[in-house]
Amino acid sequence: MATAKTKAEAYDFTTPFKEFTDLVRENYFNGIDFTFSLLDQNQKAFNAQVDQVFDLEKEYVESVSQFYKDLPKDLFPFVNGSEKTVKDQIASIVNIRKNQVESYRAITDKFSKDTKTVVTEKVEKAFSVFDDYLKMFK
Repeated sequence: MATAKTKAEAYDFTTPFKEFTDLVRENYFNGIDFTFSLLDQNQKAFNAQVDQVFDLEKEYVESVSQFYKDLPKDLFPFVNGSEKTVKDQIASIVNIRKNQVESYRAITDKFSKDTKTVVTEKVEKAFSVFDDYLKMFK
């Protein structure tokens, strides 16, 4: 019985699978990180563009206010004779839009963070189940 191998001397076929699983796991997490870094960069670009739009709207409100301020008061009775009323009406519309965009920003930030956390947890759980399965063969 010298030719019979003990269990310790037998070839462990789970080792290549384990190495392959570790490689796949690493690539999976790199892909997740890459995907969410692209999402973050897109959100930053969107936020920068929206900030520029808000700056332009602020300048527009000031320009319109100055225009109505320079007009004779009897030419625009539709705003009760006040350039401040025009400015306030336009500013209220701009503020509504700004609040909508801020809500969108908060929602997308929370969504992306929560999604990344959930995806990472689920992938880690899937790989741990596969590791447990491979341990059964040892």
